Amino acid sequence: EVAACHEGYYSCFFRERMEGVTWKLLPVPRNFLPEKS
Repeated sequence: EVAACHEGYYSCFFRERMEGVTWKLLPVPRNFLPEKS
């Protein structure tokens, strides 16, 4: 699950748990976003 997201594991984790809602509200830098891949 989280293994699929190497650099953006933090974002993906919240995305899986909060359905991509909470992680969007969190002050997560663009460098951590899964979009980078």
